[in-house]
Amino acid sequence: MARVVNWSGIVNQDLSYIGGYYPLRLRTYIKYTCRERVMRLGRIKLTFLLSLLLLQGCGGGEANHLALSQVALGDFLFEIDSNQLSIRHSREGAPILWRSPADGRLLSAGSTVLGVKDQRSSYSVTERVSKVCRLPEIQGVDQQEVSIAFFGVFLDCDDATFELRFDLHLTQLKFALDTNVPEFNHLTLQYETSKSERFYGFGEQYSFVNLKGQNIPVLTQEQGVGRGEPLLSTLVNLFSPGSSGNPLTSYYSIPQYISNMHRSLFLENTEYSRFDLRQDERVTVHLFGDRMSGQILQGESMLDLIEGFTDYSGRMPALPDWANRGAIIGLQGGTEKVTKVWHQLYNSGAPISALWLQDWVGKRVTLGGAGSQLWWNWELDEDRYPGWDEMLEELDQEGVRVLGYVNPFLVDAEAKGNVKRNLYQEALALGYLVEKEDGSPFPIEITDFDAGIVDLTHPDARRWMKDVIIDQMIGVGLSGWMADFGEALPFDSVLFDGSEGQEFHNIYPVEWAKINAEAIAEVGLTGEALFFMRSGFTTSPSFSSAFWLGDQAVTWDHYDGIKSSVIGLLNGGMSGLAINHSDIGGYTSLTFQGVGLKRSEELLMRWMEVNAFTAMFRSHEGLAPDSSVQIYSNEKTMSQFSTFARVYAELSVYRDRLFDEATKKGYPLVRHPMLHFEDDLYFQSMSKNNLHYMLGSDLIVAPVLDMGATTVEIHLPEGRWKNFWNPSEGFDIPRGGDTFIVNAPIGKPAVFFIEESRVVQQAALKLKRER
Repeated sequence: MARVVNWSGIVNQDLSYIGGYYPLRLRTYIKYTCRERVMRLGRIKLTFLLSLLLLQGCGGGEANHLALSQVALGDFLFEIDSNQLSIRHSREGAPILWRSPADGRLLSAGSTVLGVKDQRSSYSVTERVSKVCRLPEIQGVDQQEVSIAFFGVFLDCDDATFELRFDLHLTQLKFALDTNVPEFNHLTLQYETSKSERFYGFGEQYSFVNLKGQNIPVLTQEQGVGRGEPLLSTLVNLFSPGSSGNPLTSYYSIPQYISNMHRSLFLENTEYSRFDLRQDERVTVHLFGDRMSGQILQGESMLDLIEGFTDYSGRMPALPDWANRGAIIGLQGGTEKVTKVWHQLYNSGAPISALWLQDWVGKRVTLGGAGSQLWWNWELDEDRYPGWDEMLEELDQEGVRVLGYVNPFLVDAEAKGNVKRNLYQEALALGYLVEKEDGSPFPIEITDFDAGIVDLTHPDARRWMKDVIIDQMIGVGLSGWMADFGEALPFDSVLFDGSEGQEFHNIYPVEWAKINAEAIAEVGLTGEALFFMRSGFTTSPSFSSAFWLGDQAVTWDHYDGIKSSVIGLLNGGMSGLAINHSDIGGYTSLTFQGVGLKRSEELLMRWMEVNAFTAMFRSHEGLAPDSSVQIYSNEKTMSQFSTFARVYAELSVYRDRLFDEATKKGYPLVRHPMLHFEDDLYFQSMSKNNLHYMLGSDLIVAPVLDMGATTVEIHLPEGRWKNFWNPSEGFDIPRGGDTFIVNAPIGKPAVFFIEESRVVQQAALKLKRER
């Protein structure tokens, strides 16, 4: 039975202890007549008892306003002072988890028209507000055993009411915001912050270590080329306006964060949302939907908050054992080239777990001969890879797997010629493609060709696509693949199940992950086969084997280069992406006749150093393989690659422990140092200019991320730390930590481990003996 709090005429009066809950203190003040309030609140679903109590409190035309001092819901304490609501955990010393602004504007509701411009899956969104109610007033509360709801009206909108409800969920607190106006499609929730609060997460955010001060769009999309880097972005936009993206565009953007003040909030919604962190003292969460739902998390540490969030998002399984034991080498070019390069790398002593052959489907010429792309018709190109079975057998004898590539696009392969199945034509005939309003397939512009996209709301299309993966990929011996794209569903597309494109856009990459995971499960290869994705949304970790950070440019900057890959790992780790990595050397280059932005030898070698201390060690030949330095280009690059592939392999036992933490608690392998040293001032203020990261709890890295640099600043927190390259060299670091400038020539980045870590020390000693 509902327990209802009455504010009718009680002024500063303590109520007695009721039903096991804390006492309440209520008071009143005059704003409207009481009867006017009852008339307005009558549109909310109130209990009969509350309505009766409201009416009983009317007298002399004076109004009553709820002002509750404290009420408990499980382990959470709610306080209200006038129109300001705050929530804290009952644990001693626990911080305030959430508090609305002192001016009473804790929420708003209204109608907004979104304008979405799509430029090759990069989106610009405009908001045209047609109506907004900005003055909420809490006027009632309804408490059940496991929930509490606050009711109120908007003082600036006639007949508009709201309900802000909180429910206990495990050890956390769910919330939902509703109004009584069906036309309202834009809700906001506002609450306090401070200048010193730092925000991390929001999925893969690549350019800002601390997101305070940003206005973050939550929309999975093509990250863009350049992402705000002045010269590169300008050039890209000259040829393809809008395709450069900006410093906040991301393949994997989600409505979730963790702060240094042990606060965390996320939305369960999938519609477009926006987190405005630009004000020093206020956060405003915008949801473009008719009901906002989410959770407020509590925990004693930032790691606790990650664990709490991954209770919802899901946790990632460990990599297959074979993928954890050596390098995954990205190659293209057909049987002869692949076999030749593999033999070179094998003879260099590099431990190799797999060859990743993204061109297994063949390649097509694009842009009038200036470019090339894969044929998105998912079957083996036997002309490009003659003797496929024999090549796989030879590799298998050396314990080397073969991986491929797939995405949810399909192109008409008639012009290719050497196909057994034209999957685009099959899907078109069966009605399995996303459509326009006129019923025709929705064309997705790629470069100089269009593609169709499989409608994952269609049950038969899902079954068909899984069969393609099972028959065409696993069936030819692939042990895994890159599951690319997923962020391109148009907002104005027509879907089989009637979902709106805007509503399903962020869900699409989650469903794409499910398709891949289900295909693997149906043939009994869960835990043995591997796929890695770049796009995703909140619950993607439930289904994905691994993530990669997408298409970084072959540059050094924090917009789209090597620095952005490290920042993306740090924020992604706060958002449940426990197993994540980047392309060694980056991907995107811009060249014409061999001139332009190309991957340098130095950049490639520094990227190897970074990735050896992450979850996966995988190379990529890049967008323009012929004009980019490759891991096999010369003795220098092959030696560096072999060295850091061995580093990665020797840390496999240590990573086994980290995979266990990821699976059980959601902890990321690559971690912001604050996750273990929250009070360290250096790590609290860390920025793009002094990036550090940890692999688990025992190993800290200060990578060299500036061209030409041979020294680097490293900060070691309190404890005894040892030099990874010379384990006999140790440093006793006092309370508060200490900062050093150390030599870091190519081949020896600044890497230290805590003395107590026997498994890392054993790996370091073995590597030193081998050198």
